[in-house]
Amino acid sequence: MKTVFRKTIATPSWQEAEKLAAEKCLEQSRKAEEAELGAEKQRIEIIEALHQRVVDYLFPKDDVRIDSKRGAINYFRDHFEIIPNDIKKLLTIATYKIPNVLEVDIRQSVFKVWQEEGGDIAYAANLLRKFYLQAAYQVFSNPSDKEKRSSMEEGTSSAEFTKYMAAYHPVKIVDKKIVSSDGKPFDYVIIGSGPAGSVIANKLVKSLDVNVLLVEKGAFIEPGINTEYFTDLFESHNMRTNDNNHMLYVRNGEAVGGGSAINVNLAFSPLLPSIKEKISNWIKDGRINSDFIHGNTTSQDFEKLARAYDWVKKEIGTREIADYEINANNRILYDGYNKSAKYDLNQHLNERGEYVKTSAADAFLYPALFGNYKGKLSIISEAAAKSLKHDGTKVTSMDIKYSPKAHSVSKIENINNIDIKDGDELTIEGANFIVSAGTLGSTELLLKSDLGNSKIGNGLIMHPSIGLGGIFDQEINIQDGLSYSVYSNAQDPSDGYFFESMAADPSFVAAIHPGSASNILETVVDYSHLGGFGVMLVDTVSSDNKVYLKEDGEVGIDYKLSEGDVIRLKKGMCEAVDILFKQHAKKVFIPSVENISSKDTGFFNNNIDACNYIQNMTFKNHQTTMSSAHMQATNKLGEVISTDFKLIADDGHEYDNLYVCDSSVFPTSVGANPMQSIYTFAALFSDQLVAAHSDENTNYSHAEL
Repeated sequence: MKTVFRKTIATPSWQEAEKLAAEKCLEQSRKAEEAELGAEKQRIEIIEALHQRVVDYLFPKDDVRIDSKRGAINYFRDHFEIIPNDIKKLLTIATYKIPNVLEVDIRQSVFKVWQEEGGDIAYAANLLRKFYLQAAYQVFSNPSDKEKRSSMEEGTSSAEFTKYMAAYHPVKIVDKKIVSSDGKPFDYVIIGSGPAGSVIANKLVKSLDVNVLLVEKGAFIEPGINTEYFTDLFESHNMRTNDNNHMLYVRNGEAVGGGSAINVNLAFSPLLPSIKEKISNWIKDGRINSDFIHGNTTSQDFEKLARAYDWVKKEIGTREIADYEINANNRILYDGYNKSAKYDLNQHLNERGEYVKTSAADAFLYPALFGNYKGKLSIISEAAAKSLKHDGTKVTSMDIKYSPKAHSVSKIENINNIDIKDGDELTIEGANFIVSAGTLGSTELLLKSDLGNSKIGNGLIMHPSIGLGGIFDQEINIQDGLSYSVYSNAQDPSDGYFFESMAADPSFVAAIHPGSASNILETVVDYSHLGGFGVMLVDTVSSDNKVYLKEDGEVGIDYKLSEGDVIRLKKGMCEAVDILFKQHAKKVFIPSVENISSKDTGFFNNNIDACNYIQNMTFKNHQTTMSSAHMQATNKLGEVISTDFKLIADDGHEYDNLYVCDSSVFPTSVGANPMQSIYTFAALFSDQLVAAHSDENTNYSHAEL
């Protein structure tokens, strides 16, 4: 008999099977990691090539000497007017898409700036450098940011929006006039849809049987999109600076929702002691009436202010932050400074675990636009208010210009479905006009309307802020979780500065970085180890600081820190440096390229050298990066605006039907981030307006609205 040998395959035991599965998993993980590292290496190689090309091409050239106007123009065209193809190509590879503003708006705006500045090559180059570096370094945004962008761009479904539109009251055009759906002029025309304008519109249509039109210069972004992430919703593409020395980058929203559309909606209660002190001083100086704020004017109980703020918090969903929400970056300040506290916040977590803010449009405007209330609210967006027409005592109409722009985010175009095109100029008639376009927008409109008050625009408050960064051994991951959760005022409140948690994406870090080309790349590649916070100054009123009209009729900003403000700001910066080093930063950088000495680079390994640098800073033109998001006080109560919020002329007479209510009416700095105070003052003003309008002696409460 022939013996047959068969190859047998042993069935592995469960232990062996588990081992094999683990080995296979590890192998797959290794291959995935290698692929990811390869992609990361390629990405860094691309960005390094782009970075070096941009830096070589666009770094400020302070040493350039041009001996003729023709030579200057040729130099500018050679370096800035034509975008080299290799930069375009690398940008296309490195970024999600080239922003719409790249080809036309940026080039033209920088050329205009350069012309206005008399051929300031360094300033023009600095603007372009910031833009290109921000565009280039978007590639380093972490995956969660990309997912956020993708999910946020979904917006509102067609079915949802159709449901909204069923309740909307469109306007129409008759003889180049915008009129309500019933063909009548409007009872109230509100200019600006930010925190003040949205609250006022909401209150009016819920309380009164009136036709209200809201006019907004910016785009109407689809409800449901988080507009914080789209820089083309900033006024002037977030590139506006103060005109006298270009030290301060000014952040203003230009979209439905105003500033609340582009900021993170930090919530400083108007009942904080520092703010109540400011308000008490305004009452003492006769700038606002005591009964506007207090229920009992004898005891000064702040009852009306508190009741209005309770309503605001309820409507917008203001909440306290829990300790577990403080991320590693915010811990630097929270653990390093004994006066630190947590913000209140107008944000919540959605079902995807993302932090989503509630803007003025979300909380107040959309419910009023698409709800069924006593009054009717209509809106026309992307319409710039040009001037108010008046007879010296009363406003009769307002001229607007329709100016739609391309945006990188879905927007609602021509919500009224009217025959209107780019450049059309139209008139709006109304019984009352309420200017709530923010400090910059409101002041520009009032100045262009020749209203007979010489104090319009004067005494500008900016709350200038400067960020200080540290490099740490451990990972910080600055954008993980809740980016903004901690603040602190100074140890001595009279110093008048705040420390505020900040978060910046890699592109912004690149744009403000003080180092060389290789320094910038090194820092951004090591972005996860970067942490820090900002110093915000509560600046003092100076008549020299102002919003004004330039010779070409465009709005401009003149702003300079006083000597006292500089001293206080430097003190805060030195204290911030101490905190960073005490929290174990290896080195600290200051966003300045002032060459105080040959060894200064903006990076410091100890607090003594850093503070010495700070004390010697002079805040030279376009060499130190600061920002402002809190413009206030150009149309002050008691000077430009009466206690009834009506505009007053130099001779003391009031305009019967022209009101102003927004951050511009504060007589001084409100003493902190002004967002919640703007909401609350708008609620109080609306109550006052409704009571005056009503035929009956209405005694309603905020809870009933």
